[in-house]
Amino acid sequence: MQHMKRTLSICCLAMGALLWLYGMRDNVAYGLVAFAFSPYLFSILMLKVAQSRSARNVAYSSVIFLLLLGFYLLVDTVQVEEIIKEKLSYLVVPVGQWVLLLFLFGVVWLSNDRVLTREE
Repeated sequence: MQHMKRTLSICCLAMGALLWLYGMRDNVAYGLVAFAFSPYLFSILMLKVAQSRSARNVAYSSVIFLLLLGFYLLVDTVQVEEIIKEKLSYLVVPVGQWVLLLFLFGVVWLSNDRVLTREE
């Protein structure tokens, strides 16, 4: 399981590097690029907080979903923004990711202490 955590952390950092490259190419302010990168840093924290098996499964699946969704939205909106000349994806996409992450972090945090036992 440690290997999965390390792999997902590296993927989050790689996504941040990709965001940085897109931001520099599009001349986006450093603050917006940092804000767009912040959900990925928080997802690394969520991976570290998850202790129980169920919490780790929720954390792993949510980080994988966040990475795939973030990559898709980044590529899709950057292509559209080249046409309309607006850089709103660096603001709008991370807000949606933060809402999703805060909800899922609550689920991970609550499921850390819960041990489901089978009553017979």
